[in-house]
Amino acid sequence: MIPVALALALLAVHASRAEVVLSRLDASSATTHHDEMVAAADAPLCQATALAAADSAALSTLAACALPADASVDVAGVTYLGESGLAPDWRRRELATDERRLVTACLLAHLSGPQVAVVISMRGPELSTDSGERTSFTVEEGAFFGDVLSPGAPQALACRGTTGGAARDRTCAEPGATPGLTRCGLTYAGPCADACERRAGRYTRCRWPLGHTSAVVTVFLQP
Repeated sequence: MIPVALALALLAVHASRAEVVLSRLDASSATTHHDEMVAAADAPLCQATALAAADSAALSTLAACALPADASVDVAGVTYLGESGLAPDWRRRELATDERRLVTACLLAHLSGPQVAVVISMRGPELSTDSGERTSFTVEEGAFFGDVLSPGAPQALACRGTTGGAARDRTCAEPGATPGLTRCGLTYAGPCADACERRAGRYTRCRWPLGHTSAVVTVFLQP
């Protein structure tokens, strides 16, 4: 089991479905609350009290990924805001398998280097972009995919895009010193051109231990 740092603080810059976001990873917290995240995914989001107590920042990012920008959810007296709308029905029921994987990809895409905040453009299923965003965000960092919301060992993978993100201290799609891992501890899938198919300016059908997944979020940065 590979530990995945999931203590996140999120600020958003709205653009259509909120795929332009400010990502930040607090590297001082590297504990995965996998059991609490699975329990949250197994019920309506408002019941995620265990995850709220264990890591409210991770819950904040999960809510931002899952719920649309005009929605929110109250958990243990705290309001968590929506952003990207990848699994809007999580307010009323447990997540389906495909939703768990897509929300995971969005969650992983928010990971940055320690004490670093970077504006990113996320592109993937249900994440629309406009011409202005595509013109402003041209540096292809990489792609993120996996499933950290289902029982069993969490799957958290990243592949490196044509440019990478190291110049902006985005390290989670960069190969690390430990073979098979990225610099922030995700499973390194290799160059995205080898690990995935490319369609419509983003990656899809990436290889992972369960075969292939199309629940992939590609991240672009500003030059």
